[in-house]
Amino acid sequence: MKNEYIGYIKYEGKSVENGIFDARKSAQALLGFDQAIRYFAAKEEPYLLDKDYELPVEIKKDSWDIFLPMLQQLMTIEGAVGIAATTYITKSAAKAATDGLFETGLSKDVQKIFQGAIFSMQWVVKIAKHVGSFKRNLQIKHNLEEDKIEIESLNHESPLIVPRKYFEQYKSCPENILDKLAENITEDRVLKIGTFDQEEIEEVEINETSKSIFYTEQKSKEDDDDTICPELQDGDHVELEGTITKVNEKANTLGFQYKDYILTIEPASNNVTEYKGQILSDEKKHIFRKTKISGIVSRIGKRGEFLKKPRIIFSSLVPIEEEKERTLFDKDNK
Repeated sequence: MKNEYIGYIKYEGKSVENGIFDARKSAQALLGFDQAIRYFAAKEEPYLLDKDYELPVEIKKDSWDIFLPMLQQLMTIEGAVGIAATTYITKSAAKAATDGLFETGLSKDVQKIFQGAIFSMQWVVKIAKHVGSFKRNLQIKHNLEEDKIEIESLNHESPLIVPRKYFEQYKSCPENILDKLAENITEDRVLKIGTFDQEEIEEVEINETSKSIFYTEQKSKEDDDDTICPELQDGDHVELEGTITKVNEKANTLGFQYKDYILTIEPASNNVTEYKGQILSDEKKHIFRKTKISGIVSRIGKRGEFLKKPRIIFSSLVPIEEEKERTLFDKDNK
């Protein structure tokens, strides 16, 4: 099994002893696992932030487990090429897919990306349990080295030594990143997150006692009449057409009129000033152009709260006129 899978999450307890699990809870667990893996995978490789790739998983019984397969089962060659190719598909991209690599400027080991995603999930759980919360009462005892820090515990337990990379991930992580997974935890059902690291299997556990760190019951978005654009759900990859209304260089954001609302959008990596050529109109009657953006919906605030108005983290911003010209060019060349 160690050679077949990257990692897993599982529920253990009397209520799932025979691998039987409520259908809605099962669906929620799958969605929660998918969202968490995609979030942490994009932290490992930002190129994946707005890529709509398939993430096959395997469900196992006895307890109730979701396994993430190894690279050769993770994506088809065609799927990997779809991610690797941005404007065109090359033979080298196909070879990179066959070898298990994305061609994204520098080749990335796909297996390590997703293994790193599960490592990140585990460290977030370890740190949050150690300090009893997300980002509150955090006391750093020592910076041991450039790549490690030592964190005090409120319960006077032994300090936790954490690689700096995962400490930074914990600090920037939404507080409800494991919300859907943790909601299924009960008195007789625990959640375990595991990885296969060489010959060792490492697990972290969330039980009913620590559940409150990772899950806070919130009012349903669907029941909140004040929620703007409820169809834009957190983590969704979207393509939207609208008009830029303002530029905030200090905050590195843009105002974007979508339907009857002004949404805040921000670039995934670049500075907003780099999009000046795409957003300024040549017409005398208008300052800004109509544009098409592609990106990820974010409804999670800095403190982990649900945002009634979504933000869009975009990776592509193209004037609609230019988009139409590209479409016509593609048709002419068929």
